[in-house]
Amino acid sequence: MRWKEIPCNYSMPNTLFHAKKENNFPIFSILSPPLNKGIFLLETSGRNYLNPKELCALESAAKNNPNRQIYYLLTNIELKVYPALNSLLDTYFNINVVGIELSSFFLRTPMEYLWFHNKIQNSKHKVSHLSDVLRFLIIATYGGTYLDSDIIVLKEFPTHFNFAGVEHVEKPFVVAVGIFHFSKNHTIINRCVNHMAKNFNGDSWSHNGPFLMTNTVKNICNFETMEEINNSNCYEIKLLSPEECYPIYYKDWEFYFNPLKNDHVRRSLKDSYIAHLWGKFSSDVPINKNTTLFELANNNCPIVAKNYL
Repeated sequence: MRWKEIPCNYSMPNTLFHAKKENNFPIFSILSPPLNKGIFLLETSGRNYLNPKELCALESAAKNNPNRQIYYLLTNIELKVYPALNSLLDTYFNINVVGIELSSFFLRTPMEYLWFHNKIQNSKHKVSHLSDVLRFLIIATYGGTYLDSDIIVLKEFPTHFNFAGVEHVEKPFVVAVGIFHFSKNHTIINRCVNHMAKNFNGDSWSHNGPFLMTNTVKNICNFETMEEINNSNCYEIKLLSPEECYPIYYKDWEFYFNPLKNDHVRRSLKDSYIAHLWGKFSSDVPINKNTTLFELANNNCPIVAKNYL
C-alpha cells in the first residue's frame, strides 16, 4: 500500500527557492524557538505542502516529544493547508509549520556570501545542500535538535547532552547528520558552520553533511573512534551508536518494506530513537500492510496513517 497522495491539486512554485510576501502562515524569523529545546525539520525543494511521509515524521516527533516545540520549516512560504495538516495542528499544540525567507535568514550570518553569490542555488545538489546549510545554521543559532524528514520518531529525545548519531562504527567511521542535538553556539556546530562557509562544495552530495560532521568531530576531539570520543567527554558531546539512531543500515533499507524481515526490523529498532527510512532510496516504495513499518506508522503517526495508509 502506498501513502495516498495529498488530496488537492496544488500549484508548484516556478523557482526552487520560492518566496512571496502574501503568506498565510507564520514566518520563522518572527518566532522565538525555546533555547536549545526546539526540534527542527526542513522542506527545501520549494514544494508548498508536506507529503504524507513528512507529515508522519512531524506527527511522530510531536507525539513522542510532547513537552517540546516542533518546527517544520518550508522554503516556500505559501503553504497550502489541507485536512490532515489541520488535524495535526488541532491535535498537537507543539506543532509549528512555518515559512523561512531565505534572504532574510542568511543576512548577516556566516552563510551570507554563499547565498547572495548563488553558490547554494547553483550547486549540483541544491535541495540537499540547502538543507545542509540550514540545519547547521539553525542549530548553531537557536540550539536544539535537527531531524531528517524521512524518519519515524519512536521515543522521546534526550535534551541534557549534545549528541550526533554514528551511522558506521568501523572504517569508514561516519557521524551522520540525520539527527543531532547541540546547544546554541556549541563549539562543534559553530566549527561546522564556519568550515562550510569557507569550504562549501557544490559538487559533492556528502561533503557539506556527514563528511563535514565526521571530520569536524574527529579533528576537534583529536580521536578517530566513537569509543575514544565518548570516553574523552570531548566538548560534552556523546556519539550515539548505530543501534540508537541508524540500526537498519542504508544498504538494507528494503528490510523496512519486506514482511519477511519483520522480526529483524523489530529487534533492530528496540533501542533506537528513530526509524530512518533512507528516503533517498525508499521515497516511492509502497508500504505493505503486513510490515513492521506499517505498524510503526500506526503507532507513532496515527492521524497521518489513518488519512494516508
